[in-house]
Amino acid sequence: MLVASLAWAGDLRPLATAFIPQEQNQSLRDVQMVRAYGPTSLGPMLVEYDAINQTLAEAGTFRRLGNRPLFVLTAMQPFSEEELQQMKISAAQGAKDRAIRKQMQDDEATWSSRSRHQLVYDSSRYIQFHGPDLVINAVLWVVDTVRADAAH
Repeated sequence: MLVASLAWAGDLRPLATAFIPQEQNQSLRDVQMVRAYGPTSLGPMLVEYDAINQTLAEAGTFRRLGNRPLFVLTAMQPFSEEELQQMKISAAQGAKDRAIRKQMQDDEATWSSRSRHQLVYDSSRYIQFHGPDLVINAVLWVVDTVRADAAH
């Protein structure tokens, strides 16, 4: 908690710069913003991390969304050799991780009677950088669906 208590002062800015990499297709401006705000958001992030078990237990009870629009995007690109090394897992373990994540997101897509599920084969977990148009289209579909419901 010492780290969280110092975050407000910006003393952690050099650490944020060192540990926040630039993702593929992520602009330098985006990276600079993340690095600039990283130290100030570190405290709240650590508090959120401390509450993760409670948050997940609570979230695990929400399985019925009725007819609320839901769009699930699932990244299917295999982990790179570098990612596997960083995570200290084998290619087989990486493939198993992807399969489990897909299964979980297949399940999530069933929570609404009005859901769409799109598998994204050329993207890692950062779909917003690898396929920003996919994310934008998914958000627009949800917004348009909600607006159409409100108009009726």
